[in-house]
Amino acid sequence: MRTLVWMPIALLSAAALSGCKSLDPRPDIAQSAATIQSRTGVLPAWLGPKPDAAFPDRLDETTVVAIALRHDVRLLQELQRIAEARADLVQSGLLPNPVLALDLGFPIDGSGGATKIGVGLTAQLTALLTRGDRMSAADAELRARVLECSERALETAARARTAHAQVSFAEAALRPIREAAEDAQRSVDQVRQRVAAGEDTSLEVNRQRLLLAKLQAELAERESTLETRKRELLARVGWPCHSTAFEVIDATPSASSTTTEDEIIDLARTQRLDVAAAREVARAAVHRLSSERKSRLDFGAGANFERTDDGRRELGPSVTVGLPIFDWGDARIAKADAETGRLVLEAGRVEQDAVLEARLAFISERTAREQLSRYEGPVGTLAATNLDLARRAFSAGQADLTVLLEAQQQRAEARVKIVELRERAALAHIELERAVGGKLN
Repeated sequence: MRTLVWMPIALLSAAALSGCKSLDPRPDIAQSAATIQSRTGVLPAWLGPKPDAAFPDRLDETTVVAIALRHDVRLLQELQRIAEARADLVQSGLLPNPVLALDLGFPIDGSGGATKIGVGLTAQLTALLTRGDRMSAADAELRARVLECSERALETAARARTAHAQVSFAEAALRPIREAAEDAQRSVDQVRQRVAAGEDTSLEVNRQRLLLAKLQAELAERESTLETRKRELLARVGWPCHSTAFEVIDATPSASSTTTEDEIIDLARTQRLDVAAAREVARAAVHRLSSERKSRLDFGAGANFERTDDGRRELGPSVTVGLPIFDWGDARIAKADAETGRLVLEAGRVEQDAVLEARLAFISERTAREQLSRYEGPVGTLAATNLDLARRAFSAGQADLTVLLEAQQQRAEARVKIVELRERAALAHIELERAVGGKLN
């Protein structure tokens, strides 16, 4: 009899203890880190020893991404959300603590009798019925948090790559302007010598000086842009107060992608981590709805023990049932049903937005590469050839200074334009890879 009475309690205790999960979030964080490594080629230093506090003097793209992943505050907040979700998963597998009740009975009608002492132990059975759904919902939420953290890390990596490329191309744009200014200074010196020899007028000197002044002004503006971009890079990697006295290794030009637009669409639907996270959130809502439906009635089971002063003892089972007089659970079920439908639609919307972003990024990347290929070869070569011919003609007295000035200006403008188009193509490629959730082959 006692075995039969205590069996429900033993079963509930076994269910509460079985399948218990660890509170340690490090395996989940390691899973997110592995995803980032497979998508970017950089393993975030989230679980290893804290890296050296010294900021490197030379920054390539990989180093910039690694530093950003380690110091981005918003990303570190996402890691804490993973720990929260892991704790929620453990909590979802636990049953409510059993309730211990003590009863004392005294005779009050004057007829005498024994004093009664009762002890009752009751455990909730509804929680046992819904335990599987609660754990499944919490597991889906944890998966969503891991995916959202990974998506945030990919965004952080993309922003770091963009900042690195902008600094690299800002430095590249300085070189042609600086060389053009040096050429203009030499031309000013040559014209002054010709004026002194009576071969040219002061007007020619002033023309060359005007070009030199324009180039020097543009050079100063470009240098200011470079300093601004360096500070933005430092902010992106979590070192906003560091000095800008560091060297950036030129960004490696990305190879032209042969991926078609249909493949881009497929990648956005299957590889984007925010899409996968939205689906996990919807899956969690489905399990929460199932749990609400199963918990319409609240009941429990346990055992009662009673003893009286005359030595009589009683032991027997007990059952508790919540009477659904005021609340049948319809409102809770309806709310969970509506929430499930909303989150399923939200997952579809996230996928649609991801596909749109990927298609727009594909068009931008293709257009940038086409513009670069049309301009880089013919225009760059022609501008260099024209400048060489103008110099020879001017030295031989076959052309005036105006021809040389125009050739110098066109050559400088062409080189700067090529740098700008290369930057546009590089940034468009970074955005395309972010839009599809990983590097393109």
